[in-house]
Amino acid sequence: MMAAFADTPQPLGQIIPGTCWCDECSVVQDWLGGKHWRHFLRKGARGSESLEMDICVLNAQPWHFFLPALLIQSVKGDDGGTSHLDPIPALHRSRLKKMNEAQLLTREERSRQRRLERFGLLTKLQCRVIQRYLTYMAERVNGASVEAEKTAKYPERYAARRIKDQEKYAVLLEFWRMQEQAATA
Repeated sequence: MMAAFADTPQPLGQIIPGTCWCDECSVVQDWLGGKHWRHFLRKGARGSESLEMDICVLNAQPWHFFLPALLIQSVKGDDGGTSHLDPIPALHRSRLKKMNEAQLLTREERSRQRRLERFGLLTKLQCRVIQRYLTYMAERVNGASVEAEKTAKYPERYAARRIKDQEKYAVLLEFWRMQEQAATA
């Protein structure tokens, strides 16, 4: 994974979109600005927090640069997930209630375009690494030992959740196979 992203250029200057300058974005800019993604692999680089919440607000090039740290954190079990690799944006239910249909479609389309712009920066090798990552995560989910007490108490819930996770990974893997074919480098 590290070798696939070794030549990814480090972002310079502003890493947050110009339209996003809330207090949280300023904190992310200060925290990530000027750092190499390998910095976040060290134990205690930021306590128990990971990059997962911060990577979603980055411009395309910084997202590309910091992605390997997030994937490695996730594999190590330091948090992380697959939402940042999903081409279909997830919208929070609380926000859905406040938006009319036109606002919702506009926001969803902007988010989808941002994700596709990010994904377009990845090389074929990086797409293959993401496929291996998703395969590993799917196997980890399938082989995960849920607490015996919960599994025994709610067997249908955990069986349904595992099936849902398997379907999610299958769809994501297929998307990334197509993304690899479309990648130019």
